[in-house]
Amino acid sequence: MWTTNYDTLLERAFSEFLVDAKVNDDAISRNVVNSDIEILKIHGCISRSHHKDIIITQEDYEDFLIKRPAMSQRLCNDLLKKSFLFIGYSYRDPNIRNIMIEARRLAQKTTQEHYLITAIPKDDNPEFLVQKKRRQELWCKDLKRLGISTLLIENHDQLEKILFAISQKSRGKTIYVTGSHEKNSRVAQQLGKLLAKENEIILISGQSTGIGSNVVSAFTEQCINDKQDIHGRLQIFPNPYAANPNFSNDPALLPDLKRCRSKLMNSTQVVIAFSGGMGTEAEIEVAKNRNCKIVPVVLDNNDLQNKVIKKVLDDAARSCNLNELPNEYYNKLMAGGVSAEDVMACIKIILR
Repeated sequence: MWTTNYDTLLERAFSEFLVDAKVNDDAISRNVVNSDIEILKIHGCISRSHHKDIIITQEDYEDFLIKRPAMSQRLCNDLLKKSFLFIGYSYRDPNIRNIMIEARRLAQKTTQEHYLITAIPKDDNPEFLVQKKRRQELWCKDLKRLGISTLLIENHDQLEKILFAISQKSRGKTIYVTGSHEKNSRVAQQLGKLLAKENEIILISGQSTGIGSNVVSAFTEQCINDKQDIHGRLQIFPNPYAANPNFSNDPALLPDLKRCRSKLMNSTQVVIAFSGGMGTEAEIEVAKNRNCKIVPVVLDNNDLQNKVIKKVLDDAARSCNLNELPNEYYNKLMAGGVSAEDVMACIKIILR
């Protein structure tokens, strides 16, 4: 993430992750090992930069490329290799513009495509409004020359929905299956095989025992039988608490388990929830906080009494929007029995 802001809001927003914040040229060459998020503060940081290192005056902007060669070169390289989304930004900082122009020159007019979201101008004076819209139109054309496509929105309230949609799309067609660590399930094994047959689906492995292991084993076996490249179909997230079955029943370890699962859920679009215990409940709580879509699985009437399943069903507004799924699936859930094929049909609808 690149930012021209001086504040620490991004660091606070990602407090659950290991953040590598770079605020000057010296930090560009040094990386935090195993960091989850990299934040590059092109103008410096209010809490970590010396006042002389803050880019704020016109002279600072003019000398930026000379005084911050490593930072500007890194930004230029990222603009050449990655697609940027500019948010909350009027694109009037002169140093950013100069670097974009340099990136276009280096790429010989074939830069990566970038995007900018900005609001349509407003003004009570009709004459001024026409002028503002005309200036914005010309500005957008100039941005296009630099490889930036612009999305105009009516107001900034729309921004949250747009970012949420982008967040969901960026996770891809990823599935994680949670459930009892102590029980095995024939339906889970069947589901693993069905998931493997959908070529675009990526299965997330949390190295869990029980239900999770059933799905991963069947998924892997089916991929091998179908001669598919398993490396592109399976993502593995370490779970240190799978080493000892007693760990899953230790309430004292739940906070650590939740932190461990945050990164996994951040990469998952759909969580399939079988009945389970406190570990499963903790994972579903993290999944909800990470805006995963949750599909509950009920295999018999006993599952309807399971604390985890009851909680998911009672929280229908956040459990994958059950009201948007076929009535047939919901009715089977409440009747106490769905099949692997029923679950697969729901997944296809959600991913579509």
